[in-house]
Amino acid sequence: MWLKDAKMLRIHGCYAQTELGHGSNVPGLETTATFDKTTDEFVINTPTITAFKFWPGELGKFATHAIVFARLIIDEKDYGIQSFLMQIRDVKTHRLLSGIVAGDIGPKYGFNMKDNGYMAFNHIRIPRNHMLNRYAEVDREGNYRELGNLKILYTVMQSIRILIVRMAFTTLAKGLTIAIRYAIVRTQFKDKHGSNEERPIMDYLTHQFKLIPLLSQTYAFMFVCRRLQNEFASLKKKIKQGDLSEIGLMHTISS
Repeated sequence: MWLKDAKMLRIHGCYAQTELGHGSNVPGLETTATFDKTTDEFVINTPTITAFKFWPGELGKFATHAIVFARLIIDEKDYGIQSFLMQIRDVKTHRLLSGIVAGDIGPKYGFNMKDNGYMAFNHIRIPRNHMLNRYAEVDREGNYRELGNLKILYTVMQSIRILIVRMAFTTLAKGLTIAIRYAIVRTQFKDKHGSNEERPIMDYLTHQFKLIPLLSQTYAFMFVCRRLQNEFASLKKKIKQGDLSEIGLMHTISS
């Protein structure tokens, strides 16, 4: 439904899982998606302050659509967390749709260029076919059916965690490359042995104490990232073969 527009960059998405009161604790999410049999729609709602979506990248000002993780409710029965595709802004005017409150969370300690945001819903109605149904679905009569093992959904966050590690070491490596190269060509004070040439500031222990430990950490992050990537690639192969036994282990080591 949305794939063509997404490929043409006419719409822009975000991954709205994390809430103000719940980060990696996906089973604890509070946003609700209640199925209304009379209209064949889901009603998306933010029941508490802690249920506000908080921190998703591109949400603050940029995204027009979102994959929203919410608690599926049918006839007052809780069927756990499912994901729903929602439009949150007008594609032409970029204004928020009625019933949606969203904005940028403000300055952060790092990655201030990232458009992290918050969002809340006031009983927003979406069609039933906006529920992502590869692993579970709801029919017109409100019957819920699992089509696969829902544990596979947890691998999405695991891949994001690995991406964060990769971003950490690549960003640190870029900064250190600049700092170390500068320290090698920047000179200060004459050589103590009587030479008239000034010494590179990298020769001074005080400067080495600043940069060498960070360089070691960068290599450590790089090796950890490569190991995580290899383990995750192995996990995906096993999942395709129907073996889900290592999802829990991957969750632990990627946390």
